[in-house]
Amino acid sequence: TIGNDVFVRRIAPNSWWGRFQAYLIEKFPGCTVTNNGCGGIYSYQVRENLDKLYQEDDDIIIILLGTNDRKRQNGMKELHENLSYLVKRLKDSDKQIILITPNPSTATNESYENRLYHIEDVAIVISQVALDEQVLLVNNYKKIQDYLKLTGKRMDDIIYGENCSNDGLHPSDYVQSLMYRNLLQCLELEVEMDDIEGT
Repeated sequence: TIGNDVFVRRIAPNSWWGRFQAYLIEKFPGCTVTNNGCGGIYSYQVRENLDKLYQEDDDIIIILLGTNDRKRQNGMKELHENLSYLVKRLKDSDKQIILITPNPSTATNESYENRLYHIEDVAIVISQVALDEQVLLVNNYKKIQDYLKLTGKRMDDIIYGENCSNDGLHPSDYVQSLMYRNLLQCLELEVEMDDIEGT
């Protein structure tokens, strides 16, 4: 709980994080994975509450952050400052850090009145922090953009799942699969074959 905002842990077996958690537990017996993702959170809130979001005995911390900062004045400056702080602080605690960029969104989502920045801006900031701090980057934004160019598809073609309402940003199972497989490839882990065409 942060002020009036209450964040809850989501169980989503088809999500990239749900599939990755299952993969790690199966492949590395004794491994524990905790999802402390907070949908709707801003980077400054993560910075102010970092101690609530990780444990001292954590070895690896994966951070996907910044899409909500699009709605804030100076949001990309804030994201850069806050993400840089988070990475430095966690590295000082001997944590291995992985930064992840979000998936692209639809043109409609990008045009909402409260979108002061674009997803591309978020991806650029995250990529720059990863480069500056020399931590691993999983660039879903670029990977999915490359996939769209290769297949001739648009985000509208892959982001909406059957019987699933969507604002044009939150990934469908299809996009979740692309993100999951990209994460495995970047970590040089065995990529599973599945029934998602073109992945």
